[in-house]
Amino acid sequence: MSITRKIVLAGNPNCGKSSLFNQLTGLKQKITNVPGTTIENKEGTYKVGSTQIKLVDTPGTYSFNPKSLDEKEAVKVFFEDPPPQTILYIADAANLKRNLFYFSQLAQHNIPMVLALNMLDIADFKGFEIDIDRLEKELGIRVFKINARTGEGTDAIKKALAEEQFVPHYAFGSELDHTHETHYDSISKLLNKTTTLKSKRELISNKIDAYATHPILGYLMFLVVLLVIFQSVFTLASYPM
Repeated sequence: MSITRKIVLAGNPNCGKSSLFNQLTGLKQKITNVPGTTIENKEGTYKVGSTQIKLVDTPGTYSFNPKSLDEKEAVKVFFEDPPPQTILYIADAANLKRNLFYFSQLAQHNIPMVLALNMLDIADFKGFEIDIDRLEKELGIRVFKINARTGEGTDAIKKALAEEQFVPHYAFGSELDHTHETHYDSISKLLNKTTTLKSKRELISNKIDAYATHPILGYLMFLVVLLVIFQSVFTLASYPM
């Protein structure tokens, strides 16, 4: 017997949503570096065994309180009947505090969620280390590391979305106060438990590695080093022994 599950893909603008949507569905939705590329809900499907996944890609938004037309389009899907069975939330791991604000609002709607952390290479370059196991434990949901551009980690998400997921149990804000300030305070406490910042020595090492392995800058650095070595050899050889 075939089962259909409705999954909503949500997140901030320019966090890799459309790339992840394409990886999961095999479609070719337009991708740019400009926030607001997706301005209406897009649908795609894929199958895992006898389960068909109906994936809805929503426009990126920073808040559940919409102002623009595309933001209103993004949140209206959560009021449809029937509501989505799971929210797949993609977050920019390098800007996790800002990205988790919209997540914290969606988490209060009693809908199961899955969190996909994208751009981990940039987070690592900035010196952030994220404890995925601790983050899963604190939120009470599945958390996946992905690269939406290359597709790394997306196979695990495909399978997970065909299964029953969990409603986040982390308390964002309070029962009486759901202002932006209380949400950000809750997010800060969560990140203090689940993320660490590398030492300055490690950060410098990361930056040197990033430049040295860059496809263009790496070669330029290599040529400069060779030039310095050759120049030093000839300069030293010119002195009388």
